[in-house]
Amino acid sequence: MNANNYYKLLWVVFLFAFTQVWGQDDWQFATHSNNITGISVNEEEVWVSTRDGIFKFNSLTEESIKFSAVSTNMTDDFMTGILVTPDDSIWVAYYYFGAGHAGADADTWVNYQVENSPLGSNFVRTMAVAPSGAVYLGTFYGGISIYEHGEWSALKDSLPISNSSGGIIQIAFDPNSHDDTDAWFGTKKHGLYHRRLDSTWVFYDIYNSDLPGNIVSGLAIDQRSRVWAGSHDGFAILDDDEMSVFSRTNSPLLSNYIHDIAIDRDSIAWLATEHGLVRIPTNSFEDLATWTVFTKENSGLSSDWIEKVVADTSTGNLWIGTYSKGLIRYDGTNWETFKFNDDAILDNDVLSLNFSERDSTLMVSTRTSGLGLLQDSVWTIIDKEHNGLPTDQVNFAAKDTFGNVWIAYSFDGLTKWDGTTATHYNPDNSPLKPPYNVIHDIYIDPLNVIWLAVNGGLWEFEIGTDTWTFHNADLTGKYANVEAIEPDGQGGFWYGGSKISLMHFDGTSLTGYNTPDSLLNKIQVTDLETDPWGNVWIGTFGHGLLRKDSDDHWYLYNGSNSVMKGNLVSSLQYTPDSTLWVGTTGAGLYSYKLGPWNHFGVYSGHLPQNNVADLVWDNRNTLWIGMPNMGLGHHFVPIYTPPQDSLFKDTTVVQDIMPFSGKINIYPNPANDVVHLDLDVPRSGSVLLSIFDSKGRLLKEYIPGFLPSGQSIIDVDVSDLPSGYYYLQLFLNGERGGKMLQIR
Repeated sequence: MNANNYYKLLWVVFLFAFTQVWGQDDWQFATHSNNITGISVNEEEVWVSTRDGIFKFNSLTEESIKFSAVSTNMTDDFMTGILVTPDDSIWVAYYYFGAGHAGADADTWVNYQVENSPLGSNFVRTMAVAPSGAVYLGTFYGGISIYEHGEWSALKDSLPISNSSGGIIQIAFDPNSHDDTDAWFGTKKHGLYHRRLDSTWVFYDIYNSDLPGNIVSGLAIDQRSRVWAGSHDGFAILDDDEMSVFSRTNSPLLSNYIHDIAIDRDSIAWLATEHGLVRIPTNSFEDLATWTVFTKENSGLSSDWIEKVVADTSTGNLWIGTYSKGLIRYDGTNWETFKFNDDAILDNDVLSLNFSERDSTLMVSTRTSGLGLLQDSVWTIIDKEHNGLPTDQVNFAAKDTFGNVWIAYSFDGLTKWDGTTATHYNPDNSPLKPPYNVIHDIYIDPLNVIWLAVNGGLWEFEIGTDTWTFHNADLTGKYANVEAIEPDGQGGFWYGGSKISLMHFDGTSLTGYNTPDSLLNKIQVTDLETDPWGNVWIGTFGHGLLRKDSDDHWYLYNGSNSVMKGNLVSSLQYTPDSTLWVGTTGAGLYSYKLGPWNHFGVYSGHLPQNNVADLVWDNRNTLWIGMPNMGLGHHFVPIYTPPQDSLFKDTTVVQDIMPFSGKINIYPNPANDVVHLDLDVPRSGSVLLSIFDSKGRLLKEYIPGFLPSGQSIIDVDVSDLPSGYYYLQLFLNGERGGKMLQIR
């Protein structure tokens, strides 16, 4: 079996598991467990947290047991860390839902949130055991919470930073001190803080010290009480008041992104980075010749992207957590990788999605696992190791009419994959040179001309003649980043970017459009979408959603004038049921349909996280949702055609519809302002409500959202309807029912 067929088989296994679960609900996500977010060692047991639950791994038998929100009463499966305390208690940090605490068997959990405990915030990002045995929990927006012998206390008020603008992401205690007061805290935005024995505070940031970055993402203290502080710009070693700083420019580091730091029993510092694992003797760190950088090429590492590193002081083993390739044990000689789902090869970090209607292919671009193609229920992966891609970080992909897949990257150019061979276009053989080779989007027009949205403008690539033409971003000749391209359905396209007008190219001429206050010249466009009524929808970074209608009128939707609280719009998708879907960073997913807004997120039970990377619609009633950190999901959207001339003609569907098997009651009837819909739902699902007039014309549609099985009451506003008779129709799980309604 060749490598490509082997990967096809793995994708089939993955897809089978994915679709089996999906059949239970119309929202479903596949997140694998090989993305390690925390490691804690307790003798032979290694506890591992992931974005898909936690695992107890026996280092002797190499067997693992999974604990999740399905098998236990844990609140969620998306974890940011795990901690085993000296009394064998297990603590987990949830991404959205506070923290959990259980005994050594991990079967029964006590879950702490702001709502039921003194925990300062539900966003717990780090945990550590103090010398006294107290558990310190670092949070976003809530300072430090401390749990000791069943009692809670806090450092929220005394921690001298703005808790609303940054969070605690690292905690460390000096191994030579036996006092909890002597503690160090790494923050998300404000550098490094030290609470001294006299309870006074000292802080270090990029303004008052040589600290390389204010995001302190790694923190450890060695046997000589020197503080090792990693950031996204290298790392620093603080010895009393002297600070030594190292980065790619002055050391063997291959990446400045330091994710974690551990000190082993032999006084060796281990740095987890985005490009390998770094070994540094703490007592000779000044001598760069003593450093060793381990990568996939020179060691047994299964991935260069290292998230976590923990040193077992009893055995000397080093435990390494990767971004997507599982857990690694290094004993000083041998490297062993342990995966918690062997069949889940899709990266949890989806960057973009695309769909080819010509051959019904879904394209999933990922950060560390290349490109996945789904066609006819079979997945194929295209990556660096097996297919010769220049990198496994794929920004975007598109298919031309010949079936070639065009794959775009940051700085690594463009690849054409014809199903067998990869042909690369890079700075050595094409004009794709920095900075104009960071590709954000691809559009292939009806003539198979490839348009690339890049830093600085647009590339036009005529495949047949191998001709490249660069176009400035707008009519003024401005060099600006173009972020998104959207076809107009007539052979031309729209595009937008950073601080430029909305541009339209009709195949011959270029036209720019802007709001009356020229807002687009001040902001960044993230995505574009069109609908059948001539609207152009514009997602922005920080300013919400813009709409330009066919008469060039402009409308703005944001947190101040709509229910859409997320002004960081990441993706847009229009679906044939007249719905615009709006993906955001931090606020989940919104739908907008004929006026009403609906929200879908973590707290409504629809999404595993509130960050949406991309959205795409296929031709099988499915909205695909790509998420950073949490993989790929999909939502089934029933599509139907409203009746044309009669309420009672069975022309309202394009697929078989069954009568509603539950119970419907509406009151009051007659009504004048609000009607209450009393439902007995046999099976959970997302409901669609439609109101038709006596001539069968669709007047209103509502998406109340996801309904659990059992009793539910929905309030429908009918105050704007004139007196008369109407038909209220419900559509749920492929079933349809309704009631006549009179408005007085």
